[in-house]
Amino acid sequence: MPSIEDRIAGGLWGVLVADAIGLPHQFKPPTSIPTRIAMTMPADYPKAFKRIAYGTWSDDGALTLALADSLTNSKKLDLNHFAGNVRLWFEKGRFTVDGKAYDVGNTTAEAVARLIRGHAPDVSGLPEETANGNGSLMRTLPLALWHQGSDAELYTDACAQSAVTHRHDYSKAACGVYCVAARHMLNGATPAHAFVEGLKLAHVQLPIPKEPMGSGYVLDSLAFAIRAARSGQNYQEVVLDAIRLGADTDTTAAIAGGLLGIMGGREGIPTEWFKELRGYDQASGIISAFLTARQAV
Repeated sequence: MPSIEDRIAGGLWGVLVADAIGLPHQFKPPTSIPTRIAMTMPADYPKAFKRIAYGTWSDDGALTLALADSLTNSKKLDLNHFAGNVRLWFEKGRFTVDGKAYDVGNTTAEAVARLIRGHAPDVSGLPEETANGNGSLMRTLPLALWHQGSDAELYTDACAQSAVTHRHDYSKAACGVYCVAARHMLNGATPAHAFVEGLKLAHVQLPIPKEPMGSGYVLDSLAFAIRAARSGQNYQEVVLDAIRLGADTDTTAAIAGGLLGIMGGREGIPTEWFKELRGYDQASGIISAFLTARQAV
């Protein structure tokens, strides 16, 4: 089995790489997803964002790096620092490859606008049931990889980081369940056992779909991640299956890809995908600093 450091790195890289390879197919129905999926598609492929180069992570990867950087610098979950990083991403393009935030969900955009207007980060997120996109779940993995407290404390912190943009109980609970499960997987538990431990702590009954879609709804994304982790498939197979669901291809892939990155380590991610990932040095610096700071805690 890869070392714990390699599996932590694998989790973070797993989010970034899956986000980048899934992004060009976003918004497409499953029937429009090509049979052959690669990081760089043919020149005539109708990609989702025409001006974004292949191999570029989107808001999923940027906010994952923003949370990792905040934990590195604060040595704990500090909502004010994290919210500051979210604003730096949104307003200045920090943690992006090209210096500009894009593919920003409506719920996240409104929450950031509330931060800018002076709302505290614990109440800046939208609380409505209709505001349950996967925008907080997609970024929460660094917390699971960092946290030194109990499962209950990790669950509480995961809910808190969600509330910065997504404050409904479904989004918060999904982040808590995912983080607790990810930690148990990092410590060697089977995915089935890991998610049992996570679901034990859920403070609300989660109507998790039996047949997840790539809709962008937080519980669809959680359902696919649970199924993917338990499937016995490798990182590449899971990411491609997520993309084939269509719709929110990059985020569905990123959420599941982070878990498979933990399981298989960095080496489990296809080398050819790494070679075409833009922003590698930038992400590598943040991930290396995260690993070093975590070891010192």
